[in-house]
Amino acid sequence: MASDKKYQEITEKLLNGVTEVFQGDRFKQYLQTMSKFHSYSFRNSLLIHLQMPEAKRVAGFESWKKFNRYVKRGQKGIAIFAPYLIKKKVQSESENPEEDGGETEQALVKFKITYVWDVSQTEGEPLPSFCNELTGDVDRFDQIFSMLKEISLYSISFEQIPGTVKGYCSSENRKIAIQIGMSDEQTIKTLIHEIAHSLLHEDSKKSREQEEVEAESVAFIISDFLGVDTSSYSFDYVAVWSREMETSELQEILANIQQQASTIISQLSEKIDVLAQEEEKAQPLIECGLDEKLHLAEQRIAKNNQRQEVVVDGKNLFQ
Repeated sequence: MASDKKYQEITEKLLNGVTEVFQGDRFKQYLQTMSKFHSYSFRNSLLIHLQMPEAKRVAGFESWKKFNRYVKRGQKGIAIFAPYLIKKKVQSESENPEEDGGETEQALVKFKITYVWDVSQTEGEPLPSFCNELTGDVDRFDQIFSMLKEISLYSISFEQIPGTVKGYCSSENRKIAIQIGMSDEQTIKTLIHEIAHSLLHEDSKKSREQEEVEAESVAFIISDFLGVDTSSYSFDYVAVWSREMETSELQEILANIQQQASTIISQLSEKIDVLAQEEEKAQPLIECGLDEKLHLAEQRIAKNNQRQEVVVDGKNLFQ
């Protein structure tokens, strides 16, 4: 990074932002609301996905009423299995063959089909808003994406990922996948988040909570360097994953990711400088800012036709 002071300013901005989220009523309302939603088994989660891949938050007909929301007329329910108990009398064996052991009652678990509905199938009072997706454009998006792709040790592709997941990192396949159709800001932020996972957590024994806090913190810092403000998303995201942590533990995590964030920023800076200097060899750009360097990089990339396009679901995507 340019300086330890600058890094400290960014991490303090993140920590203060997360602290404000912790202290706000919006966070408390969000946790209270989410705690009321049922956690589904793997089998039922698979059933929900097969019937409605875009489902985000599901609940039963009566459960939605507790949130002051109601299933819209004509909406088809999503079938899942619900457990229920039945009592059955069984004959007990006696140790004495000549005596009747009598009957005992046992509770057996059975399953029946029941139905749930996704939030998109309901109407009424809105659920608490949290981790709202970033929607802004990014200047020099293609060039920034290209540079991030070059420094990634994993291959990068766009996919139609089911549910609310915006990206994933597979260390087994050395692959990063990004959700199709997101905004520039969300795409860049998500890509950095997954690159951070690939660099920090390939053989990690850390908890899922710590891994997510680390990856999103790196994403926030790198995005800030690139001039992309992800605070409206990153503060909420880190708050959710660090809600069981002490402030001192969160501070320690932020301190530990400094080296990785600095390494990524150094790699990006080198690529920006090299591309800019190749275009303007006669005019050294010692004091040139990020925007000017990216502009020159854009001209060079366009000139050499280095951009590649793939077609996915009828859309041309930069890859």
